[in-house]
Amino acid sequence: MSSSFIYVFANDLQVHELQFFVPVRVSADMGRDVTGVAGLCFPPTGDHGRAMRLLLVEDNDDLGDAVFRHLRNAGHSVEWVRQGEAALDAVAAEPYDALILDLMLPGRDGLSIIEELRRARNAIPILVVTARAEIDDKVSLLDRGADDYLVKPFDLRELQARVRALC
Repeated sequence: MSSSFIYVFANDLQVHELQFFVPVRVSADMGRDVTGVAGLCFPPTGDHGRAMRLLLVEDNDDLGDAVFRHLRNAGHSVEWVRQGEAALDAVAAEPYDALILDLMLPGRDGLSIIEELRRARNAIPILVVTARAEIDDKVSLLDRGADDYLVKPFDLRELQARVRALC
């Protein structure tokens, strides 16, 4: 089968190219229907060229919005929740390629989320984002099941690179 290309608006400002092989009706992540594929090639996402399904857990609206928009503009599917319990519910309901997790959350904190996921033998890669910069905090969280650690404030390009490295 020959391949062809279609263009889909991923958001109001950016156009992504999707490759398709067999005409089927699929629903684009951004809410528009497109004719696409069994074997959809997702929008390019940088070095690895693979769109990821990410769960962002951040209660700060400004930071959460910036991370959410940056990762979506990079072609990833991102779900954003603001509370610890909602994060556990989301992970239980759907598979994710990685979890981007703040520690200081309303209700249930990030450390208890890490501990519960690891106790349940859930191997989802976890990137902790927090203002805690002490080496003891970093070592403790990595020993308790976090896969990587990023100190706030951070550059969004570094966050994206660390997520790629985890997946």
